[in-house]
Amino acid sequence: ANNYLSIIGKVSMGTEFALKAVIHNSPVAFVALVMPLVLLWGGYLLRIAEWPLVQIDEDKHPWNYFWITIVTMVTVGYGSNGMIPNTQFGRLAMGVVALAGLVISGL
Repeated sequence: ANNYLSIIGKVSMGTEFALKAVIHNSPVAFVALVMPLVLLWGGYLLRIAEWPLVQIDEDKHPWNYFWITIVTMVTVGYGSNGMIPNTQFGRLAMGVVALAGLVISGL
């Protein structure tokens, strides 16, 4: 039946179609699923990137990396606590998180 509908509608019933259907039918559920995934992914990447510096500066708690990711994802900015990525990989990870936050906010 799916192949018949895809031939009639002249669309391909692939992953892109399914993703668009989910976003169109339930955008709140999609955002509620994607935001925590981006938060966990970004916090983990930043933790990996900053690991050598964490061993030097024990003041940086692991939860701070998730906080930076949240603040970056909702495009608020880093704030006054001085927690910014110090490595190039950490800055790249937070740049991707910032772009993902903009895309998710645009939905």
